[in-house]
Amino acid sequence: MRYVQHLKKRMYALILAFIAMATAVLLFLWWNTSGTPRWDVQQRILMERFEKMQNLQVLSSHLLTHERFRNPAFFNANEFVLIARAKAIYGLDLSQVKLSRQQREITVYLPPVKVQELVMNAKDVEFVGVKKGLLTSQQAFESFQQQAVENLHAQLAQQARDPRLLADATTQAQAYFETLFKAAGFDAVHFKDRDAYTESAAF
Repeated sequence: MRYVQHLKKRMYALILAFIAMATAVLLFLWWNTSGTPRWDVQQRILMERFEKMQNLQVLSSHLLTHERFRNPAFFNANEFVLIARAKAIYGLDLSQVKLSRQQREITVYLPPVKVQELVMNAKDVEFVGVKKGLLTSQQAFESFQQQAVENLHAQLAQQARDPRLLADATTQAQAYFETLFKAAGFDAVHFKDRDAYTESAAF
């Protein structure tokens, strides 16, 4: 009888010890996967990744323009229609981006999104209805064509700076940062102009 009672006591003690150990393990796992500890690790990984990035491209837009060029010289007219296409790439300099955090909220101070590159290759230029004057040399005609290409390139560059395209690119940049920081555990991501940043707002 005493042996049975002693065995029961040992069983109870083992069960209590197991429960205590299991509770300790659960508390340890909860502490390391919740709230601040996990967020701190995510933050460090995120900031290391962010600091290594120099440039962020957020949008590309295909542009198209055309114009008729004509040099109405008597008996020596040169003319053609020039069609030009280009791809505008929008982005921002990440070295100019500043961050400010308050608990689980972060404010991103963004510089203006700019046209970082305007790509127009030879295959993107098409001459239609070409007429070369009888007295015009080939070199002079090619010079006329090159000047036309440069004119349309300037038009495409102006087209790329359209406020609506820049606004779309800014929206894409904000969406990128919001996705990035919310994935790192932030509850809210706010945006302000880079000019509004002060050193007192830093981390």
